Amino acid sequence: MRLLCLPLIGLLPVLFVRDAQACDCGTPEPTVAEGLGRLSVVVAGRVTSLRDIGDRAYTIDLLVERSWKGPEAGRVVSLPIDASSCGFHILPGEELLIYAPVGEPAQQCAGDRTARIRVGPQIAADLHELGAPASVANLPTPTAVPGKADVVAEAKVEAIDDGLRIRYRLRVVREKKGARRGEFLSIVSPVGACEVRLDVAKGTRLAVTARNVGGLLVVSRCLGGTGLTKLRSRR
Repeated sequence: MRLLCLPLIGLLPVLFVRDAQACDCGTPEPTVAEGLGRLSVVVAGRVTSLRDIGDRAYTIDLLVERSWKGPEAGRVVSLPIDASSCGFHILPGEELLIYAPVGEPAQQCAGDRTARIRVGPQIAADLHELGAPASVANLPTPTAVPGKADVVAEAKVEAIDDGLRIRYRLRVVREKKGARRGEFLSIVSPVGACEVRLDVAKGTRLAVTARNVGGLLVVSRCLGGTGLTKLRSRR
Protein backbone atom coordinates (compact mmCIF):
# COMPACT_ATOMS: atom_id res chain seq x y z
CA MET A 1 0.00 0.00 0.00
CA ARG A 2 1.30 3.47 -0.93
CA LEU A 3 0.59 6.28 1.47
CA LEU A 4 0.06 9.78 0.12
CA CYS A 5 0.63 11.77 3.25
CA LEU A 6 -1.25 14.97 4.06
CA PRO A 7 -3.26 15.88 0.97
CA LEU A 8 -4.28 19.54 0.58
CA ILE A 9 -2.42 20.38 3.75
CA GLY A 10 -1.94 24.04 2.92
CA LEU A 11 -5.71 24.55 3.11
CA LEU A 12 -6.20 22.86 6.44
CA PRO A 13 -6.10 23.99 10.08
CA VAL A 14 -3.36 22.78 12.40
CA LEU A 15 -4.34 20.81 15.46
CA PHE A 16 -2.10 20.42 18.48
CA VAL A 17 -2.33 18.08 21.42
CA ARG A 18 -3.31 20.29 24.32
CA ASP A 19 -2.66 19.59 27.99
CA ALA A 20 -5.75 17.96 29.42
CA GLN A 21 -5.76 20.55 32.25
CA ALA A 22 -6.33 23.36 29.70
CA CYS A 23 -10.03 22.51 29.76
CA ASP A 24 -11.50 23.74 33.03
CA CYS A 25 -14.07 21.14 33.98
CA GLY A 26 -14.62 18.43 36.53
CA THR A 27 -14.11 15.48 34.16
CA PRO A 28 -10.63 13.96 34.46
CA GLU A 29 -8.90 12.36 31.50
CA PRO A 30 -9.63 8.62 31.46
CA THR A 31 -6.90 6.23 32.48
CA VAL A 32 -5.72 3.62 29.99
CA ALA A 33 -8.02 0.99 31.54
CA GLU A 34 -11.00 3.38 31.60
CA GLY A 35 -10.45 4.45 28.00
CA LEU A 36 -10.17 0.86 26.82
CA GLY A 37 -13.30 -0.12 28.73
CA ARG A 38 -15.54 2.86 27.94
CA LEU A 39 -14.61 4.03 24.44
CA SER A 40 -15.40 2.30 21.16
CA VAL A 41 -12.21 3.09 19.22
CA VAL A 42 -8.71 2.46 20.57
CA VAL A 43 -6.14 2.57 17.77
CA ALA A 44 -2.64 3.82 16.99
CA GLY A 45 -1.46 5.04 13.60
CA ARG A 46 -0.47 8.01 11.43
CA VAL A 47 -2.62 11.03 10.58
CA THR A 48 -2.78 11.23 6.78
CA SER A 49 -5.10 14.20 6.39
CA LEU A 50 -7.23 16.78 8.21
CA ARG A 51 -10.55 18.20 7.07
CA ASP A 52 -12.45 21.13 8.55
CA ILE A 53 -16.07 20.18 9.26
CA GLY A 54 -17.07 23.47 10.91
CA ASP A 55 -18.17 24.45 14.40
CA ARG A 56 -14.58 24.21 15.68
CA ALA A 57 -14.32 20.54 14.75
CA TYR A 58 -12.18 18.58 12.30
CA THR A 59 -11.99 15.11 10.89
CA ILE A 60 -8.68 13.29 10.89
CA ASP A 61 -7.96 10.35 8.60
CA LEU A 62 -5.82 7.89 10.52
CA LEU A 63 -3.97 5.00 8.88
CA VAL A 64 -4.22 2.35 11.61
CA GLU A 65 -1.04 0.52 12.58
CA ARG A 66 -2.35 -1.20 15.74
CA SER A 67 -5.91 -1.75 16.89
CA TRP A 68 -7.27 -2.78 20.28
CA LYS A 69 -10.91 -1.84 19.63
CA GLY A 70 -12.74 -0.67 16.52
CA PRO A 71 -11.34 -0.71 12.96
CA GLU A 72 -8.74 -3.30 12.03
CA ALA A 73 -5.10 -2.40 11.46
CA GLY A 74 -4.27 -1.48 7.86
CA ARG A 75 -7.47 0.52 7.36
CA VAL A 76 -7.90 4.30 7.23
CA VAL A 77 -10.43 5.45 9.81
CA SER A 78 -12.01 8.92 9.88
CA LEU A 79 -12.49 10.39 13.35
CA PRO A 80 -14.01 13.78 14.25
CA ILE A 81 -11.95 15.85 16.69
CA ASP A 82 -13.14 18.78 18.80
CA ALA A 83 -10.68 21.69 18.44
CA SER A 84 -12.26 24.01 21.03
CA SER A 85 -10.70 24.79 24.41
CA CYS A 86 -11.95 21.36 25.51
CA GLY A 87 -10.64 19.58 22.43
CA PHE A 88 -7.36 18.19 21.18
CA HIS A 89 -4.82 19.69 18.79
CA ILE A 90 -2.82 17.38 16.52
CA LEU A 91 -0.21 18.11 13.88
CA PRO A 92 -0.79 16.55 10.46
CA GLY A 93 1.55 13.66 9.73
CA GLU A 94 1.89 12.68 13.37
CA GLU A 95 1.74 9.20 14.80
CA LEU A 96 -0.70 8.96 17.65
CA LEU A 97 -2.69 6.69 19.93
CA ILE A 98 -6.33 7.65 20.31
CA TYR A 99 -9.17 6.43 22.53
CA ALA A 100 -12.36 7.90 21.06
CA PRO A 101 -16.15 7.49 21.03
CA VAL A 102 -18.08 6.70 17.86
CA GLY A 103 -20.50 9.23 16.37
CA GLU A 104 -19.23 12.37 18.11
CA PRO A 105 -15.99 14.38 18.21
CA ALA A 106 -13.20 13.28 20.52
CA GLN A 107 -13.08 15.85 23.31
CA GLN A 108 -12.30 16.50 26.93
CA CYS A 109 -14.95 17.23 29.57
CA ALA A 110 -17.45 14.74 28.12
CA GLY A 111 -18.08 12.49 31.10
CA ASP A 112 -17.67 8.79 30.35
CA ARG A 113 -17.07 9.67 26.67
CA THR A 114 -14.04 11.86 27.38
CA ALA A 115 -11.32 10.91 24.90
CA ARG A 116 -7.63 10.26 25.47
CA ILE A 117 -4.90 11.05 22.90
CA ARG A 118 -1.17 10.42 23.06
CA VAL A 119 1.54 11.37 20.56
CA GLY A 120 5.25 10.62 20.17
CA PRO A 121 7.02 9.70 23.42
CA GLN A 122 3.71 9.77 25.33
CA ILE A 123 2.60 6.60 23.56
CA ALA A 124 5.10 4.15 25.08
CA ALA A 125 3.65 4.06 28.61
CA ASP A 126 0.14 3.44 27.30
CA LEU A 127 1.31 0.61 25.06
CA HIS A 128 2.74 -1.20 28.05
CA GLU A 129 -0.60 -1.03 29.86
CA LEU A 130 -2.72 -1.87 26.81
CA GLY A 131 -0.93 -5.11 26.06
CA ALA A 132 -1.09 -6.93 22.74
CA PRO A 133 -3.36 -5.34 20.09
CA ALA A 134 -6.08 -7.29 18.31
CA SER A 135 -4.50 -6.58 14.93
CA VAL A 136 -1.26 -5.09 13.58
CA ALA A 137 -0.16 -3.73 10.18
CA ASN A 138 3.09 -2.16 8.98
CA LEU A 139 2.89 1.51 8.10
CA PRO A 140 4.47 2.32 4.74
CA THR A 141 7.14 4.97 4.46
CA PRO A 142 5.27 8.27 4.03
CA THR A 143 5.39 9.86 0.60
CA ALA A 144 5.74 13.63 0.49
CA VAL A 145 2.94 15.51 -1.22
CA PRO A 146 4.32 18.09 -3.69
CA GLY A 147 3.83 21.72 -2.78
CA LYS A 148 5.38 25.15 -2.56
CA ALA A 149 6.82 26.81 0.52
CA ASP A 150 5.16 29.90 1.94
CA VAL A 151 8.39 31.03 3.61
CA VAL A 152 11.83 30.82 2.01
CA ALA A 153 14.73 32.43 3.89
CA GLU A 154 18.14 32.06 5.43
CA ALA A 155 18.10 32.28 9.20
CA LYS A 156 20.23 31.71 12.28
CA VAL A 157 19.26 29.40 15.11
CA GLU A 158 18.32 31.30 18.28
CA ALA A 159 17.00 28.35 20.28
CA ILE A 160 15.64 24.82 19.91
CA ASP A 161 12.83 23.53 22.12
CA ASP A 162 13.04 19.75 22.14
CA GLY A 163 9.82 19.10 24.04
CA LEU A 164 6.92 16.95 22.92
CA ARG A 165 7.55 18.32 19.44
CA ILE A 166 10.77 19.87 18.22
CA ARG A 167 10.44 23.62 17.63
CA TYR A 168 13.09 25.88 16.12
CA ARG A 169 13.31 29.59 16.93
CA LEU A 170 15.14 31.31 14.09
CA ARG A 171 16.14 34.88 13.17
CA VAL A 172 15.96 35.77 9.47
CA VAL A 173 19.25 37.07 8.06
CA ARG A 174 18.34 36.92 4.39
CA GLU A 175 14.77 37.10 3.14
CA LYS A 176 13.58 35.51 -0.09
CA LYS A 177 9.84 34.91 0.33
CA GLY A 178 7.30 35.44 3.10
CA ALA A 179 9.73 36.73 5.76
CA ARG A 180 11.61 39.93 6.63
CA ARG A 181 15.22 40.41 7.62
CA GLY A 182 15.48 40.46 11.42
CA GLU A 183 12.13 38.71 11.88
CA PHE A 184 11.94 35.81 14.31
CA LEU A 185 10.37 32.59 13.05
CA SER A 186 8.96 29.73 15.09
CA ILE A 187 9.17 26.50 13.09
CA VAL A 188 7.56 23.27 14.31
CA SER A 189 7.83 19.69 13.05
CA PRO A 190 5.49 16.72 13.67
CA VAL A 191 6.45 13.78 15.86
CA GLY A 192 7.20 10.51 14.07
CA ALA A 193 8.37 9.53 10.60
CA CYS A 194 7.57 12.99 9.19
CA GLU A 195 9.76 14.82 11.71
CA VAL A 196 12.59 17.12 10.58
CA ARG A 197 15.33 17.07 13.22
CA LEU A 198 18.73 18.80 13.01
CA ASP A 199 21.54 18.66 15.56
CA VAL A 200 22.66 22.28 15.35
CA ALA A 201 23.95 24.87 17.80
CA LYS A 202 22.84 28.45 18.41
CA GLY A 203 24.06 30.72 15.64
CA THR A 204 24.02 28.00 12.98
CA ARG A 205 22.85 29.35 9.64
CA LEU A 206 20.01 27.43 7.99
CA ALA A 207 18.17 27.49 4.70
CA VAL A 208 14.47 27.48 5.61
CA THR A 209 11.55 26.40 3.44
CA ALA A 210 8.31 26.15 5.40
CA ARG A 211 4.56 25.90 4.82
CA ASN A 212 2.00 28.01 6.66
CA VAL A 213 -0.56 25.57 8.02
CA GLY A 214 -3.33 27.21 9.99
CA GLY A 215 -1.06 30.08 11.03
CA LEU A 216 1.88 27.91 12.06
CA LEU A 217 5.11 27.43 10.08
CA VAL A 218 5.66 23.69 9.57
CA VAL A 219 8.57 21.68 8.19
CA SER A 220 7.89 18.01 7.54
CA ARG A 221 9.26 15.11 5.54
CA CYS A 222 5.66 14.58 4.43
CA LEU A 223 5.28 18.09 3.00
CA GLY A 224 7.05 18.68 -0.27
CA GLY A 225 8.75 22.05 -0.52
CA THR A 226 9.62 22.19 3.19
CA GLY A 227 12.83 21.56 5.09
CA LEU A 228 15.80 22.90 7.01
CA THR A 229 19.33 22.70 5.61
CA LYS A 230 22.55 23.65 7.38
CA LEU A 231 24.59 26.27 5.50
CA ARG A 232 28.23 27.20 5.71
CA SER A 233 28.91 30.14 7.98
CA ARG A 234 29.52 33.45 6.26
CA ARG A 235 32.28 35.68 7.56
